[in-house]
Amino acid sequence: MRGCPLRGLAGCATLGDQMKRFHTCGWEPRAAIDMNQVYAKLSPAERSRIQKLEIFDEVEEWHLINAHYCISTAFKDPSAIGLDGMPI
Repeated sequence: MRGCPLRGLAGCATLGDQMKRFHTCGWEPRAAIDMNQVYAKLSPAERSRIQKLEIFDEVEEWHLINAHYCISTAFKDPSAIGLDGMPI
């Protein structure tokens, strides 16, 4: 245990659960990606810079931790102005 409990893990264990949570609360889910996917989208130069940080002593553990965090987006468009067509 790293001393940083993942308090939302029971309610949203997967990206699909996160999207379902948005929908249940009246939002239209758009996307959800975990932090490993975010990292993979960075430029090679930025990944190289990050890999020089001390945290990368334990790369496997870092990837496991990143799998538990995500960036997700959702919207409400009661006026039907076309938010579903906006790029993410």
